[in-house]
Amino acid sequence: MLLLDTLDLVLNRSLVIALAPILRTLVAHGVNMVFTCRDHEFQDLLEPTREKLPGLVANLDRHSLRGFTTPEIQQATTAFFQVTYPDQPERGNAFAQQILQLSSDNRSLRSIIENPLLLALLCDLFAEEGQVPYDLTVSKLYERYWYEKVTYYRPEGSHEGRVALAKETVCLQLAQTLFELSDQQLQEALYLDELALNLSPPVDTAYGDLLSEGVLAYLTHRRLHFFHQTLLEYALAYWLSRRSVQQQQQHLFEKLHQPDAYTWLPVLRQQLTIVGTQTEYDRLVSHLDLENLGIFTTVAYAAASRDRPDALVDLLPMALD
Repeated sequence: MLLLDTLDLVLNRSLVIALAPILRTLVAHGVNMVFTCRDHEFQDLLEPTREKLPGLVANLDRHSLRGFTTPEIQQATTAFFQVTYPDQPERGNAFAQQILQLSSDNRSLRSIIENPLLLALLCDLFAEEGQVPYDLTVSKLYERYWYEKVTYYRPEGSHEGRVALAKETVCLQLAQTLFELSDQQLQEALYLDELALNLSPPVDTAYGDLLSEGVLAYLTHRRLHFFHQTLLEYALAYWLSRRSVQQQQQHLFEKLHQPDAYTWLPVLRQQLTIVGTQTEYDRLVSHLDLENLGIFTTVAYAAASRDRPDALVDLLPMALD
């Protein structure tokens, strides 16, 4: 059995050409393979499979991973509270009922709680207060995560102390370095010496705390990465939203013109959602090729997340064209 997990991290058109004969050879030798891939990359790069993976159609079974059902959301939420508050089982039931009720007519919140990773983050961030904002989005969830886990140091009890500031500096430096090391594919990990940290006492403590909090983790061979690709995408967007990195923003626009630009669309969506002002949002959109379906869809999602009906109206003629 051969498992290729998150194939989308390395998949591109060149790799597909090389991958197909290798897969055929493995199948011919009786190897069973399982690979996971995000929907967009699978549809764009591996379909139609008769053309992209010739000779393998009869051996290929597709299985879409669905989100949590309502009973599974209830079960996962109460299980989280059983670990965190074992003596107060009623808290888990009440919290689960609250998020299910709020999400009944809130598509954005429903998409969060149907995702196992995002549901775990939501429980971790809001369990203590027991209330979830009705207007919560994925970007706002990660904004809260960044505020609680990255820019806060518990022993100082502060967001402004030296270690708290150093924690954010380390994360932004990691995001910047990964961006600069990336070409067509987004690099998700690096060796610590590639990060070139200035290990002063506050930075050393900050780095250890980020590992302890689970914000950062090691892959094999001690390669450092954010604990999940979605957090890396948020960190990149947060860093790219600064006026001081407009040259790097231009590099992102250039990456979006490459054949495998879908790698960067989640970063663009996060950036358009969290950028501080409407003027800056409009400036960024003015640089984008809205004739590209992936970019157009990304801009539309971001406009909806920002509650910009005027921006959606501007997109309507293109959608109807």
